[in-house]
Amino acid sequence: HYTLFDRSWYGRVLVERVRGFAQAPDWQRAYDEIHEFERQLAEHRVIVAKFWLAVSREEQLERFAERDRNPLKRFKVDPEDWANRKHWAAYQRAAQDMVARTDTRHAPWTIVPADDKRRARLTVLRTLGDRVEAAIDLAGVVSHVTLVEYDAQLRADAVLTRKLHSLPNVTVIT
Repeated sequence: HYTLFDRSWYGRVLVERVRGFAQAPDWQRAYDEIHEFERQLAEHRVIVAKFWLAVSREEQLERFAERDRNPLKRFKVDPEDWANRKHWAAYQRAAQDMVARTDTRHAPWTIVPADDKRRARLTVLRTLGDRVEAAIDLAGVVSHVTLVEYDAQLRADAVLTRKLHSLPNVTVIT
């Protein structure tokens, strides 16, 4: 079984903290809740691979503007996204705290420079493949398994799409 979480349980220590939707004791308590949840996942042999896709402020502005211009991508950005840009520095501080306080042996963060989308996707794929391979090796099931094969950077998107669609139990939670 595979489950992909997208921003799921980190909202309290990011958005709710920065925008004041949660009081300090509540978002600070969330760190303990995150640790406990991720510990339980790892205890049940779930591979927890966390990725922070670090996009520069300039690149984010360019992507937002492109999405606003393109009717097929307009749904990807809303007024709240634009409003949150005013809080860039606060989000950066909150993200740094989040990574520092939730990076553990059983649930490590991988910080991915993401201004270049294709390179970022390759980094995520390689890291995820390495983590799964290491878990398989630790379990003594199979050694030297390559879970994601690709020949060039330009093929990464197609490979990921095929792999995800071929998995029998994929759940994407956004």
